[in-house]
Amino acid sequence: MSLVTVVFLTGLFFLTAQTTNIGNPVQGKTLFQKHCSSCHGKSGGGLGPSTHMPNFSDKHYQELRSNLELFNKITKGTEESGMPAWEKILSPEERWNLVAYIKTLSK
Repeated sequence: MSLVTVVFLTGLFFLTAQTTNIGNPVQGKTLFQKHCSSCHGKSGGGLGPSTHMPNFSDKHYQELRSNLELFNKITKGTEESGMPAWEKILSPEERWNLVAYIKTLSK
């Protein structure tokens, strides 16, 4: 097996692991309450001042967003909604824990 193949397969495995094993929702809930609920509401309904605030309790909204998309929005933030980027504040593991918790809000 060539080095290029090994590198490709390793990257594919890493990406697959990140998008399927999305973290710990119990730890994510604690982070959500501490960092996110002031804008997104305790139940994720979107209480913030922005008209672009998502409603995480909406099953349709959740079905349209992949785990990786949510992770990237948490990581980079979104200018139109005023959401800050969390990449320098929360570790990747913490951001995946947030994704795991957010995904539970529409169940």
